[in-house]
Amino acid sequence: MMSFFNPTQIIYYLVHLIVFIIGVLLTFIDGEYKEFYGAVGASLIAASIAGMIFYIYVKYAEDIRKKLQMIMKHGLHNVFGLRGLKMSSEYKTRLDNAKNNIDILGYGLNTFREEHLDNFETWKAKCKVRVLLAKPNFPNDDINICNLRDKEEGNPDGSIKSEVLRFIDDVKGIIGDGNRGSFSIRYFKCIPSITIFRIDDEILWGPYFVNKLNRDSPMFIVKKGGVLYEQILKQFEEIWHSTDFSEDI
Repeated sequence: MMSFFNPTQIIYYLVHLIVFIIGVLLTFIDGEYKEFYGAVGASLIAASIAGMIFYIYVKYAEDIRKKLQMIMKHGLHNVFGLRGLKMSSEYKTRLDNAKNNIDILGYGLNTFREEHLDNFETWKAKCKVRVLLAKPNFPNDDINICNLRDKEEGNPDGSIKSEVLRFIDDVKGIIGDGNRGSFSIRYFKCIPSITIFRIDDEILWGPYFVNKLNRDSPMFIVKKGGVLYEQILKQFEEIWHSTDFSEDI
């Protein structure tokens, strides 16, 4: 939001207000030089109004420039109110054009599996595909991250565990190397705060909320070259390569 109340701006407004008042007063002068004072007064009024309008425009444009600069620095490309089935076209277009890397992190990735299972082998043939799923019994069978997330989403206990096992069962035949790429899966042993979906030079990501399904949560898109892209990719890499935070299925 624009601020019009720092000392420099207040002085600027006061000077223009004084010029405006002087202009108004001059227009009320009678006598021999009435027309002259009237013309000068009208000029001062016009100049003060024009100066204020110009200053507000410049200030507004400067605020827009700073916001655009911030967006470019962080690489934010787009924002959507949800990331489930209704946004499948956003994923599909990018996945169809993927050339090198597809990285996904999510608890059970049930919606993702339902939408894209038939395309996994196509991706494997051309890209390095890496999937991080929640380890169903981490840290133990009684209290684990899958059941905790089930409770947060309002799902029955065991829902995510079943989704993870279903995912693995559906893809176990394609794990390994492809023509140019590969398909790999690991369990994560940590509590991620965001879901991650990297497709080459873009990352689609979103937060995990309490009492809200993952597919109904917002989705952000960041591009390579921005701060957010590098930080989120680093997060994925650190989990993937760490024996403390992930393991082979």
